[in-house]
Amino acid sequence: MDIQVRWLPSALVAAASIWIFAFLDVKISAQVTLYLEEFSIILMLVLTAVIFATAVPLAIGAVVLLTGIFYIIVSYAQSVGFGLDAAGVKDFSTSSAPLGDLAKKFMSTSLSE
Repeated sequence: MDIQVRWLPSALVAAASIWIFAFLDVKISAQVTLYLEEFSIILMLVLTAVIFATAVPLAIGAVVLLTGIFYIIVSYAQSVGFGLDAAGVKDFSTSSAPLGDLAKKFMSTSLSE
């Protein structure tokens, strides 16, 4: 289904409808707005259900895998940054802000704040 609707006629119809409802009575305008919002929420819930049913298993697997790889890379970089000797391991284990300390060591102090 490839339905394409031009935005300008739709926007003009919507603007005219809004003006007419607002001009006639605010109560009608408020009710129509409420019904439109309810309809849009229902559409969003249906879309969310469809997305979860089809794409979430792949998305969750990809996110878990990529997050794990990122964690390993950052942990390795921190270990190398502090040093792989006993003093570096001690500094790393006692640091309250490892990335901040590494930023002070390797970059400007403004990045560590």
